[in-house]
Amino acid sequence: MTPTKQITAYWNENTDPLNWCHIRDEDLPGAWRKAVSTYLSPDICHAISSMGALRGKRILLLGAGLGQGAVPLARKGANVIGLDLAATRSSLAKKMLSSKPEGKKASFIVANAMSLPFPNGCFHFVLDQDVLMYADPFKVARECQRVLAPGGKAVFVESADGHPFMKLLRKTCYGKDMGMFTRHLRYSDMKGLSTRGLHLDGIKGFYFLSIISFAMLYFFRSVSLYQCSLSV
Repeated sequence: MTPTKQITAYWNENTDPLNWCHIRDEDLPGAWRKAVSTYLSPDICHAISSMGALRGKRILLLGAGLGQGAVPLARKGANVIGLDLAATRSSLAKKMLSSKPEGKKASFIVANAMSLPFPNGCFHFVLDQDVLMYADPFKVARECQRVLAPGGKAVFVESADGHPFMKLLRKTCYGKDMGMFTRHLRYSDMKGLSTRGLHLDGIKGFYFLSIISFAMLYFFRSVSLYQCSLSV
């Protein structure tokens, strides 16, 4: 099985929006609401704020999953297309948002970020969360550059390689199947994206805040503690 097929199979099987475990279908709505309420971690908040005013803007959301990332963008008035490799997750995203006000400004498709099915220059922004670590980052960057309109901006939110503590954390939390196809990027990798048609504005790290938030949510599984950590 190729890495792309491995990744697709994993995310088609795992319909838990928080990726904690395999949840039952009847529990999905509650888990989805929890995912929406905890989506805006410090790194995501910074990424969205760096995009400026979003009303009327066309945004491509890479690695859209079950669509929780489309919600804050749609609430800001953006028109969002969510893209994901997994047909199961894309279908569930449509279902989860179909009865929500944000659903009117969000649609979802199944496609590969390394070969985007869009014409040149059709998006104002591309927002990626943890997609480059599952793909060839340079191919994704090249495609992002192609579909961005003049003056457009791609924002990548990735779990970086590096600190031994983070590696231990991932080893503890990730299943063996997920670890087989996950490659966290180094800073040099991120800097290298600017040579593929994109101009790099800068890189910002969120190690401390992200570790606190991650621990509150994934170890203690407490939404209230997680939300308190965001105000630290």
